[in-house]
Amino acid sequence: MMQITLQSTIFTFSWLGLLVTAAHGHQAEWMSGKHGIGFRIPGGVNMETAIYDVDLLINQIKDNIPEIRWVLLGLSSGSAGDRYLSSHSILTNLNRGSTPRQTQDINDLPDWYKIGGSDFEIEKYPEREVFAEIANALHENGFKVIAYMAAQGPTFLKHGETKAYDYNNSSLYVNSVTECDALTNGTILDGTCAPSVRKWKNHVKDIYGDDNDLILQKAYAELIVNEYANKFDGKDGNALIDGWWFDQGSYMNISLVHEIIMKANPDAVIAFNKGQKVPLRNNNPPYEHYTFGHPTPIKNTKPYDMVNLPMITSIEDTSDGFFKSGESYSLGHVFQMTNTAWNHGNLVWNDDNRLPQAIDWMSRVINAKGAWTWNVKRTHNPTQIHVDDIALLKQIYAELSTPSPTTSYPTTLNPTSSPTNDPTTNNPTTNNPTTHNPTPTPTNLPTTNHPTTSPTHNPTTNPTTKPTLVRDFSPTPSPTKAPTESPTTSISPTKSPSKSPTTSNAICSSVGVYKYLKAEHCKGRANKKKKKFARHWKILPGKKHDVLNTVCNTDPCKKKDCCEFGPQRKCNNTGLKGLVKGGFIKKMCGKKMEIEGKSSFE
Repeated sequence: MMQITLQSTIFTFSWLGLLVTAAHGHQAEWMSGKHGIGFRIPGGVNMETAIYDVDLLINQIKDNIPEIRWVLLGLSSGSAGDRYLSSHSILTNLNRGSTPRQTQDINDLPDWYKIGGSDFEIEKYPEREVFAEIANALHENGFKVIAYMAAQGPTFLKHGETKAYDYNNSSLYVNSVTECDALTNGTILDGTCAPSVRKWKNHVKDIYGDDNDLILQKAYAELIVNEYANKFDGKDGNALIDGWWFDQGSYMNISLVHEIIMKANPDAVIAFNKGQKVPLRNNNPPYEHYTFGHPTPIKNTKPYDMVNLPMITSIEDTSDGFFKSGESYSLGHVFQMTNTAWNHGNLVWNDDNRLPQAIDWMSRVINAKGAWTWNVKRTHNPTQIHVDDIALLKQIYAELSTPSPTTSYPTTLNPTSSPTNDPTTNNPTTNNPTTHNPTPTPTNLPTTNHPTTSPTHNPTTNPTTKPTLVRDFSPTPSPTKAPTESPTTSISPTKSPSKSPTTSNAICSSVGVYKYLKAEHCKGRANKKKKKFARHWKILPGKKHDVLNTVCNTDPCKKKDCCEFGPQRKCNNTGLKGLVKGGFIKKMCGKKMEIEGKSSFE
């Protein structure tokens, strides 16, 4: 096991070397005029990470959308910074179930979820490096990898403790009642805390002497980003991570994260979701290499709304696709969604009006030497990109070099209104590019340099050892106690925070198999105790496959996401084997619970 001290990893190199662009052009030159896709997988121990079929995903991409240049893949569990798709020297042991385990053979649907419970021995199963397996396979087939990371970290600096995976017994593998009792010295007895959050803060305080927000941001950079950046580094010239996309950029130490990543892999490109969204600009010089490209938040604005048009025209207003700020260059990049929500929902670009608009906008960005990423939804079983999204992308890609038949598009908002600054930015808008109308005929798409050959072998689905490109890493037991320079941004949440592109990654199958959902999860009283008669939970109606792939409103899923209220209690559905608490009593229905006919109780 190779040990690397934080001091040698972070601090003993020149700042000058960090801020110089790549020798042959700008840092993100390889993204210019190219495009990719992005998606996120729930992290930690769950059914999806247990059975994920990497070959199935790679073959789907190769067979359908081989022209993409990169995949923006979740290393963290979407916007939740408490779980990851790769083992971690601290988190794996500190917070139970926070990184994947190889619990089942990939060809068999897991049956261990019906065991569940905080006493289930997940530790006896080997760790699974899901992120590395996918990234290795992508690299072997000629695709680059950009890692998505939730910068709020294990303490949920943006969303708060209640959103953690183990809050109030939300995790199958953590007993929040007993752990919260112990962690709070008996102050919290009902499980209404997140043990993972409390343990991480205690760990940080033991190392740094404090757990205030600035220290937590420093710890996230030095203990989490630093480990993963070096685990997947470019020391041997084969970095597994070619770029990074950090969500929640206002809750992190941007300069320190940039420093750490550049030390591990000087060729990596980085974007931070912090600053003005529309129009695009270099929000975080000299630390960003490409724009984060998040459209106007979707809570009140559709992805195709013309309020997002300045994202496209601002790239067209550049001479080479790059936004310059001093000596810093940031490539104009659009991160657009295919559906009504980031990880689920219905397609929004597939009708006769929106499809030509999608082709037009993407063509214009690519021909202006910018970059484009389509965020797609996925399915759990099979573990791949949703077939509807694949079909849409094939339509768009096929028409990129042909004229677009439309010159104007419907809008839900006034397209002439000036977009407001992003709530998290501290930089006022300095310029507004001239408003452009969509071009009726996009020019031909530049030729990509995507490899035309395929490797001679496919990666194994379940490697017995860690991938060869992944380096062992152990953090130093005593990093520096004094925080480095404070971030220039406020750490207080904005009054109107933008909607994260990762509202929920969970589906009902992440709770357990169908039998477990029906028999164990969806049971118990559903209505309030003050109601005279009880109604109980039952599993959602529909085919097993459809129920298991139901997208939850929260991550992890709550009971109301996968279950519904059962029928109202009455004499003819009160079982003969005994009374149900809160249901009818015997005298209401007659002897031996026989049906008495119609009554006011039916």
